[in-house]
Amino acid sequence: MRFILFSFLLLLPFSTHAQTQQFASMESCPLESGAVITDCRIGYITVGTLNAARSNAILFPTWYGGRASDILKYVGADSLIDPQKHFVILVDSFGNGVSSSPSNSVSQSGKAFPAVSLKDMVRLQKQFIQKQFSITKLHAVVGVSMGAMQTFEWSVSETAMADKFVAIAGSPQLATFDVVFWETHIQLMQAMIDCKCQQPMATLDAMRFLMLGADYQATRAPREQLEKTRETFKKNTMTEARAYDRILQMRAMIGHDVAKSTAGDLTVAAKKTDKKLLIVIGTKDVIVTPTPARDFAKLGDIKLHELPNCGHNIPVCSADLISPAVRDFLSR
Repeated sequence: MRFILFSFLLLLPFSTHAQTQQFASMESCPLESGAVITDCRIGYITVGTLNAARSNAILFPTWYGGRASDILKYVGADSLIDPQKHFVILVDSFGNGVSSSPSNSVSQSGKAFPAVSLKDMVRLQKQFIQKQFSITKLHAVVGVSMGAMQTFEWSVSETAMADKFVAIAGSPQLATFDVVFWETHIQLMQAMIDCKCQQPMATLDAMRFLMLGADYQATRAPREQLEKTRETFKKNTMTEARAYDRILQMRAMIGHDVAKSTAGDLTVAAKKTDKKLLIVIGTKDVIVTPTPARDFAKLGDIKLHELPNCGHNIPVCSADLISPAVRDFLSR
């Protein structure tokens, strides 16, 4: 009788309207490196209703430093994903302080936390949706920035697991500039941690300020705001363990390369995603160099939206263009 009841419950639509933070216990999570995340858990928020066929689910992983709650603004009738049509799973990426991370692990705190690749994140997200929702195939995977890098990985290493993939402001493999930039971030933050002479996150904030460029900051932070700007950096007193959260995700991005799943051949990787992948880039993006994503689209039958007036924050910069385009792509 219990088995019959359980089987019946699996057929019921899964719905949540509370949009509250939830957690799934994964027990232990083995990684590509051979290391294991102990007491592994994945955080998530769901919006909408999972249909009886379990065929309308969209996975939306978080960007660098972001949390599932941050993505809620992109879920709505007039936004990227319509929750009236889709069951949206906003999943917290490892190292964001919600899912297992250096800052919240009891047994592997701080520097002791193992390295996690974006491919690890994708593989464990797949296990999570299968275990938590009995979903065997997603309608789509949608991501922005580091979330888009995970989407690229999904589209190549787990192609059959979804009908559609949407990568916004991401990359299939980082450009040399991006790799050196993030490696320099890590070196500076690690030096601050080791010498205990400055808050590591204050250094990160200053670097992020610089990477937006002189022209952008000329209007955002004029000369009369110099002292206020300096004080803003000093106020970031994030703990050492949280700094290791950021370092973990930076290292994951540096090691990201979808061609690893196709013996180093990007053309083969692109062909795997033919007609299933939508790439959106802003030509003024100084956070993630857009060239690798543009070149990847040319290698296969991949739809590309290129926005000449946008930087990294594409969903805000051109919401009136991108949101309808994404909804249309997802509806086909």
